[in-house]
Amino acid sequence: MLGLGNTLSGGIVPAAAAGVTALTNTYSLNFDGVDDIFYSGTLTPDLGTWSFWFKSPPKSGWAVPFSFDTNVSFLGWEASGDLCITWTGARPGSGSYHYFNANYDDDAWHQIVFQFSGGAATSWNNRIRGYIDGSLEIDETEIRDYSAYGIKPTEICIGAYSPYTDNLHFEGNIDELAFWDDHILTAEEITTIYNSGTPIDLQQDGGDYSSSANLTHYFRMGDGDTYPTIQDQVGSLDGTMTNMVSGDIEEDVPTT
Repeated sequence: MLGLGNTLSGGIVPAAAAGVTALTNTYSLNFDGVDDIFYSGTLTPDLGTWSFWFKSPPKSGWAVPFSFDTNVSFLGWEASGDLCITWTGARPGSGSYHYFNANYDDDAWHQIVFQFSGGAATSWNNRIRGYIDGSLEIDETEIRDYSAYGIKPTEICIGAYSPYTDNLHFEGNIDELAFWDDHILTAEEITTIYNSGTPIDLQQDGGDYSSSANLTHYFRMGDGDTYPTIQDQVGSLDGTMTNMVSGDIEEDVPTT
């Protein structure tokens, strides 16, 4: 059964763009939209870059594939079904939202990258950026003060708004979740890691990507994992699949 000690003797190894390292990628996590959650350990986000791949069926209301629990930020589809990022303690239904150009709930794989700064000491203060498939779509200055929210310890929650409130569940697949703490990838690096629709090995520099040394957390979402634990490949925030089964580690990944 999938997920019971995957060691990847095979898998999908597509051709990589010049200079980047191809990635053997076989598995992603599937979320049922009812009660499935993956959550990891505590960190203190203040400035950084997040990246992951997702595939989602059409949405008509709330669904949150990624959040900092609790009341710090989330990325997902709000009540109208529009894909957005919100930050600084905005609960669902309130706060300041930043919208992507489309909803990308089309049952196709997409890569999302979002960046934020939170501390008053940074030169890039109070900035949110969001990229889809290597292209910048959100570039906003948040009107609120991040420092009261973004620097407090918080848990990573994937598949819902919070592991405690257990709502706004996401239906679809998520793969290759990565975080560069205290580091902002350049636009050229983001284009490189999108790689025309095929993930690359983020632990290796190549092409215009030169930030492997700044990668602080990296979840392969099934590859090399043993249910129910999803390992943090470069940090110490191993996550737990909750209300999920080993078969939710699926052979469905982004590739071109």
